[in-house]
Amino acid sequence: MTDSGDDWTPLRGGNVNTVSRRGEVVRRELSAVSPAVHQLLQHLEARALPLVPRLLGRDVRHEYLTYLPGAPVLRPWPDAVRGRGEAWLTDLGGWLRAYHDAARGFRVKGAPFLWGPVEPDRKMLVTHGDLGPWNCLHQDGRLTGVIDWDLARYGDPLDDVAELALEAIPLNLRSGETLGEVDRELLESRLELFCQAYGIPVQDVLGHVPAYLKTVIDDMRDLALRGVEPFIAFEQGGMSAGLEDDLRYFLDTWL
Repeated sequence: MTDSGDDWTPLRGGNVNTVSRRGEVVRRELSAVSPAVHQLLQHLEARALPLVPRLLGRDVRHEYLTYLPGAPVLRPWPDAVRGRGEAWLTDLGGWLRAYHDAARGFRVKGAPFLWGPVEPDRKMLVTHGDLGPWNCLHQDGRLTGVIDWDLARYGDPLDDVAELALEAIPLNLRSGETLGEVDRELLESRLELFCQAYGIPVQDVLGHVPAYLKTVIDDMRDLALRGVEPFIAFEQGGMSAGLEDDLRYFLDTWL
């Protein structure tokens, strides 16, 4: 597949990669992690997992993926995902369960992920690695796609659950920015909906969040020190410090 022509329209977002669209095709620049991610996407296509980009082809510079409709959930959040958010949170939990079922047993061959363990232990699977609302597309509060798989890594499946709980409920410091004025009852209701859809007790998720945050903070800082992008940029932008603030807030508020 080639990208002849200059009629590609840049898409919003893309903090790590440059993304553009032409018709029903999305073009992204290739990276060192692309071979591993392509194996994962092809595995998910074979498992018929919905709402994931399909790999259409590649050339020397770019990968070409199917376009998924919808918009990422960026701050300030749209009304459709605020409040009780029944449809949105049920979609997120249900899709994540389906993804974990589809990914179980998959192992990448001859190509490394950008971060995380080189070899997984028996309870690990390939997690998304950057599973926040910014990578979850919606139309009128219904999930239409999950994009940007470049930070996929081997990890505990609860890592994905914990990240969505932190960012999509949200159980972090930014609930006021995303939901407006909220109370604990609303957050508990949102969390319960999400956990029911995934099929996991709320306490199991709450119990895993600190371990998840500590792992991500340590890994980000280590990779930044070793000169690995985009973790240098993440560290310069204060991401790990912000996650430490989230950890302290979470421990004080939810445990």
